[in-house]
Amino acid sequence: NEGLKGVSLQLPFTEILKASAGVGHANLSEGSSGKIPLFIHYGQAFPAFGLEVLRVYKGIRRDAIIVKDNVLRFSSDESLSLPVSNDGTVNLNFTGSIYSFQRYRCIEVLRSFELRKLGVTPSVDLSSLRGKIVMISVIGEGRSQFIASPMEPRFPAIGLHATFLDNALHQRFLKPLTPWVAGTLTFMFALLALLVLSVFGESRGSLYIALIILLYGAFSQVLFSQFNVIMPVAQPLLL
Repeated sequence: NEGLKGVSLQLPFTEILKASAGVGHANLSEGSSGKIPLFIHYGQAFPAFGLEVLRVYKGIRRDAIIVKDNVLRFSSDESLSLPVSNDGTVNLNFTGSIYSFQRYRCIEVLRSFELRKLGVTPSVDLSSLRGKIVMISVIGEGRSQFIASPMEPRFPAIGLHATFLDNALHQRFLKPLTPWVAGTLTFMFALLALLVLSVFGESRGSLYIALIILLYGAFSQVLFSQFNVIMPVAQPLLL
């Protein structure tokens, strides 16, 4: 799967492009705020901005990126892996609103830098930024893009890239079940419901089915909170 095809490539200014350690696309998956295309092809494969930042941060070569069996891995760092959907995207696991990330105003950081040179204690501890991934963006109406997320209706686009990096570094991308696994699970759920009704009758059987539904919901919640696995809920219940 070669992923998405791009048109109208817009590169950074030449001076910035020459000085940069890498270039990644900032496109978002249309119609879904929780997905980011890992690659967009336009003459060559352009990685997602967050993926390129991760590669540079970890000091990984471009040819060390391997995508196989719906998993992206780095041959030089086996501790990192990204689950890839069939459409070439990753499913973000939102851990909070934009306020869940450590944020500083640019003017505040610049002022702290000048104050430190003067020997004055700054408002921002600049040493806390050492070794960290720092993302710079303008967040404002008419100046940046906002999307709807599970945490807030107006989530800045820069937050998606920050969420991508958080999920990659902490290995907590969402992992939806494959269609055949979800279909098999739904089929087994339907067979179990029919078996319960045939054995215990409609009255008692309905109570047992309600109990099974509650246990299934609790099991799904445990898988989601502990292992980031998304279990189908509506499909088995509707069936």
